[in-house]
Amino acid sequence: MLAVNNDMEPKDMNCWIESGYDGIVFFVGGSEMISQLHVIKRAEYKEIDRNRWSSMPDPQDNGRFGGEIWMWPRIRCHVQIDPMNIRDEPYLCYPFAISVFDHHGKHILSAVLEQTDYRELARMTGEQLKAYTGKTGQRFSDISAVVYLPDERKDFGLYDDEMTLETAREFLLGLVADELDVIGEPVFKGPL
Repeated sequence: MLAVNNDMEPKDMNCWIESGYDGIVFFVGGSEMISQLHVIKRAEYKEIDRNRWSSMPDPQDNGRFGGEIWMWPRIRCHVQIDPMNIRDEPYLCYPFAISVFDHHGKHILSAVLEQTDYRELARMTGEQLKAYTGKTGQRFSDISAVVYLPDERKDFGLYDDEMTLETAREFLLGLVADELDVIGEPVFKGPL
């Protein structure tokens, strides 16, 4: 039997877990005696250097349309709706993004849905809009799913699901969980 015991007292179970500052402690044994003690050290994450990437969502921006806070133990996720670009480059848009912080407040990951605004790009470069859009004339590129890490930018290809907060949040939180190897469901903590 596996159970969580927050007060650290065994209650007729064979195993319980206590989460602490330095790690997770697994106790194995009965209520009379602890036969084994295992400590798994918590991961230490590298911080993303704001100067590393020429463009990505500003992790400190609340988003033009607000956002939400979701948490896993020791990991805080800011779900941002239409956040600003970290470099004020208007040609890259982020309909939805999640900026992830560790328990020290370090920005460790951004999972984003991003697209290019061809009209802004044409204005900045002096090119004709058709040079970017061809015959389609569409203003925005297709939406891509991207994860920014301290040492790497991972492109997960085109995002073709609904563009709603709920579906985008679920998809991006899934990318965060996979990249950071966290288990369980995050907990909603409130508006951003």
